[in-house]
Amino acid sequence: MSADFIKRINDATGMELNVVKNLPTRKGIALKVEENGTEMLLKAIELLTDDKTATPRTRSLQKEARILKEIHSLTGGLYVDSGKVDDHFWLLRKWLHGKTAFEYMSYARTMPCSLEHKRRFVEDLLQMLKKVMELYALGYLHGDLQPGHFIIDPEGRFHLIDLELAVKANDPDAAYRGALVHFVPPETASGMLVDDQHIPLDPVSEIYSFGAVAYLIYTGVVPVAYGETMEDTGYEFPFEEMLKAVAQGKVRSFAQAGAEPFPELEKILMKCLKKDRRQRYQTFEQLEECLVKLINELNRD
Repeated sequence: MSADFIKRINDATGMELNVVKNLPTRKGIALKVEENGTEMLLKAIELLTDDKTATPRTRSLQKEARILKEIHSLTGGLYVDSGKVDDHFWLLRKWLHGKTAFEYMSYARTMPCSLEHKRRFVEDLLQMLKKVMELYALGYLHGDLQPGHFIIDPEGRFHLIDLELAVKANDPDAAYRGALVHFVPPETASGMLVDDQHIPLDPVSEIYSFGAVAYLIYTGVVPVAYGETMEDTGYEFPFEEMLKAVAQGKVRSFAQAGAEPFPELEKILMKCLKKDRRQRYQTFEQLEECLVKLINELNRD
């Protein structure tokens, strides 16, 4: 299928793409390809299908293509091309070399966590938050923040990728069905439990997700305890049970996660992760201000 599909794209576009390797994907096709030594990511999904789970995926891929074209200043010109070939929609973007935030910031999980590592970790969190804020300034909320969607390239530049679930900010009719359970806020988890197709998404929801991402990167485990005890770090639970735990706000402390103490950071993240959204930071700028203040305090130590 891969070779035949690539041939059809090449015939339609005049490109000379070659398959490097197949990539795992939930639906459709994902390939690492190259043309004249330039590596790219090719994603495709069938347009005509009776699969109800594939239809939203098709719309999501088309949306990502549209957003990548629109906000090329944020993505560093990742977008290459997109279109329809026979019964498939495809998106081609440049291959982004680098490490995920979880890999890049693994220094924070070394024991003991030094003052230097604490400073660096908060500085890196600020760089991650900056990308979220840049996307919001361009009119979008990411909707699927997770460690693997923050990529740090070999030059140390931070990138926020995978915009399939992004929504237009302040759009009450935006189609949003939730994202990866480990990082969605309680209000989103509640919507996912009833299969709401238009779950509200705003900066306060996104701030929870950012806090959950930062928590996992620092502690190595997700913030919500899915098991019977707060110390149980297992993930092997039915999806609905995990959603219920998120909706109930079962957020564990750093100590319950077995993480190195960092009370100043923990205080900030716990505010991000409040079950009651009114108790969280209400704007990205408020969260940024607290992280900057923490950096200044660490620099005085």
